[in-house]
Amino acid sequence: IMLRARKRISKKELRHDPMLEFIFKVEMFVRNRSRELGYGAIGVVALLIVGIMMMNSKSEAEVDAAAAVGIAQFKFMLGDFQDAIVRLEDALRKYPGTEAATQGLFYLGSANYQAENKDDAEKYFREFLDEGSDDALLVASAYAGIAAVREDNQDYTAAAEYYKKAVTNAESQFQVEMYTISAVRNFHKSGSKEIALELIADMLDDDKVSFEAKNNAEFLKSVISSVKG
Repeated sequence: IMLRARKRISKKELRHDPMLEFIFKVEMFVRNRSRELGYGAIGVVALLIVGIMMMNSKSEAEVDAAAAVGIAQFKFMLGDFQDAIVRLEDALRKYPGTEAATQGLFYLGSANYQAENKDDAEKYFREFLDEGSDDALLVASAYAGIAAVREDNQDYTAAAEYYKKAVTNAESQFQVEMYTISAVRNFHKSGSKEIALELIADMLDDDKVSFEAKNNAEFLKSVISSVKG
């Protein structure tokens, strides 16, 4: 019996799906504050993510893949990156072609980056992008992941360009601001002062940009402007 592939969410649908953005922000919040929140809160968020992934899955393979990737995400949020890597690699072998396995490529990139396996991280981020995912949040994050690896390798020009790609693909204002600031930082480091200042000017003129992001932009502007040449 042939299993029907799960219907992909279109970019138009993603644009009007606040739940996906909510999950992204909650997940990032928990990752950044895991020590303060404790295991209980992390577990609740992990169960929320797994539950939503499973509800969105239509086939048995998709449900199993979503559960496997969700458990790996839980391990990731606990900081057990090596266990997350092993589980994600296993999920990719067992459930090729599923939407959850495609997302697993992104999380493999993230887990390898946190485990200091930078070359593997970039490889998995690229493989995820090659799959042509419709998940705008993860696509933007994958470009940012490649940028982070390039920045760590002091390849600031490439890092800045990949952060710009992240901005272009981001559909969350939160991501747009974060990646624009990162692009500015790397253009500055690469010696492209004028491009960095142009991006800052655009941020400061944009009414949608948050107060915090504008403060960061103003700080970077003062730093960049103080550098001669």
